[in-house]
Amino acid sequence: MSPATDRPLRDWLVRYRIIPRRPWRPLLILLGGAALFGEFQWSLISGFRWHPRLMDQADVLPWKEERFAERVLDEIARESGVDIRFQFVPAITGETIEQFSVRRARAIGIGRETGRRGVFFIYDVAHHQLRAEVGANLEEYLTDAFMGHLIRTNTRDFFGAGSPRDGFVSTLFMVQHRLRQATLQQSYDPRYVEYIQDVRRLALGGGASTVAPRGGDTAVFLRASAGPAERAWFAPQSTVDATFRRYLEWLALGQYQTDVPMFTIDSQEWLAGNPMTPGFMEFMLSVEYGRRYTIDERGRVAVLYFTDDPFAQPHFFRRTRQGWEMDVIAEVLNTMNLVGMPYSWSLRTTGDEYARTFADLYRPIGDLWRFVDGDNRPLPLHDRGRAEYFGDELAQIAAAEAAPVERLTVRDAVARIAATNGRPSVVILYDSDGLRDTRVFGDLARAADAWQDRGVVVLAFSTDRDPTVPGLAEFLQRHGAVFPPVNLYRWPSGTLDGSMASIGIHIGQTWDSPLVAVRDATGRVVYQAQGVSDFTAASAALRSVE
Repeated sequence: MSPATDRPLRDWLVRYRIIPRRPWRPLLILLGGAALFGEFQWSLISGFRWHPRLMDQADVLPWKEERFAERVLDEIARESGVDIRFQFVPAITGETIEQFSVRRARAIGIGRETGRRGVFFIYDVAHHQLRAEVGANLEEYLTDAFMGHLIRTNTRDFFGAGSPRDGFVSTLFMVQHRLRQATLQQSYDPRYVEYIQDVRRLALGGGASTVAPRGGDTAVFLRASAGPAERAWFAPQSTVDATFRRYLEWLALGQYQTDVPMFTIDSQEWLAGNPMTPGFMEFMLSVEYGRRYTIDERGRVAVLYFTDDPFAQPHFFRRTRQGWEMDVIAEVLNTMNLVGMPYSWSLRTTGDEYARTFADLYRPIGDLWRFVDGDNRPLPLHDRGRAEYFGDELAQIAAAEAAPVERLTVRDAVARIAATNGRPSVVILYDSDGLRDTRVFGDLARAADAWQDRGVVVLAFSTDRDPTVPGLAEFLQRHGAVFPPVNLYRWPSGTLDGSMASIGIHIGQTWDSPLVAVRDATGRVVYQAQGVSDFTAASAALRSVE
């Protein structure tokens, strides 16, 4: 029996053909810092469409990238109910791009089936002109100011530099993020703009940075090199929080100086290989500035995750002799972006140092992993079939949460066990599903009753999978168990064994239920066994420490 098995995303991803084939090319640091928008892992095969969402009449994109783009646009429509189309035309003649875009949007019928919730991007390749038309029922969220700023400070740079693919992807990402905010009634917060102005004003006034912001020049990508002052200022800090605040300042300054020691060496190289625009740096800052977050520091690694925004992704940090550095590569490897699902990102169980160290913070939500006390609000999905499917999953999770059962992470269980020091205690791990038709659990319940009568602390934890949790209280009552129903959230592989080992309880990668451990008043484990069917030895060990 191995409750610690890490279930993949396959059940969800295969159902909707969201299956790994190859990762999309890394684009930029993303929300919450440095995960890949390109981590959309779609099948490149899409069904034939009478009205494709990407119309490339100028052969701007290779065929595979065109199919990828079509699939992403389709998934965004399923998620948000917004009809987004892109059209590349060789040249617009005889009319302005404004006239052409309005005429084409009406002819195609963009937003006609979505309640005037549509966005139409048109790019004139010959004249390097880009135009966006927004449907009437989206203007509240995708304002003229927002769309104009997006095009001027981001999309135009990519298109003008001959990188339409990256311009397409980054533009989609920012529009999609605003639509996601709208579903959760998150209004536009302008505080980050004031922060940008303050940071740049200080830089120009003789602060640590010696390079002035570029102002309105967006003709090329940001590729500034750091001077001695920048390297000294954007350096590792003595605390994780201080390094994160330096990172926000780095975003606000808008130079994209990737050769600063605030980032790990590998991260500097990765960042230097990705294009960046002023608009996308401002966007990243807007996602994180003013958000609440939690920092968990353990030895030489740390994680920072947000607690009031379900979209902002976590940051990972590494301590060196110089201080705490941001590990962008770890963020790329340990998070995955999603679209068309109730959550915009998931943690990966990679097994690297970060995943091993912080595995006890991982909380399963269906087949995804999130931080247990992070912001895990799900997105409402527009597509009826998709909403019904994920609705069933989320309903099961909600039912488990509402059941008369306490849910704990492995970390919380270990803390509860450690808190009993000063009194003898018995720790029990059991799988009720595997014991339903045996006499063993009845014997265990009677033994636990006798132990509690002698003043011993009995801590029992069910390791049942989520679907069985609602029946746990009834199961305990039927067998006369005196201990309350407490269930452990599913955990990444190896987490239970590693966490319990810190208090002297050794489990192994696989184990037999029930597991019983007896601890004396100092917390020393004097007896432990798995697959116990006779509790005489446990009782004897307990008498020796009372």
